[in-house]
Amino acid sequence: MSSDDLAQMTREQVRRRERGLSKRVQRIFKEVDAAKADGLGLPWTSRTTGVDMSYEFEHARRWAVLDKEMKRAGADVVGDLGPARLEHWQVALDRGRLRPPEPLSAFRSVESLGRRVGLP
Repeated sequence: MSSDDLAQMTREQVRRRERGLSKRVQRIFKEVDAAKADGLGLPWTSRTTGVDMSYEFEHARRWAVLDKEMKRAGADVVGDLGPARLEHWQVALDRGRLRPPEPLSAFRSVESLGRRVGLP
């Protein structure tokens, strides 16, 4: 999302985005609770994808904080918060910066065992 796109987002658009992400957070909490109950694996790691779900939770939490800040400031669009806060939220909501590492693999990558034979 570009800086201009974020600056033009209305409070209702931010709220809708946050609501959509909060539905995902509810599913994450259910998976975490199930993992804790079973005692298998790391509770914040998805069993189906192997991805650390705490990053998705943090992303949703940041959108919720932005919504609260806009409400407290009485801002209609994110740009009304001012240039410094806009820059802060641009960095905080950047998905590229808030991304889990690749899931662990049980096997290392395989190199070919074939020999390279030169032509006579």
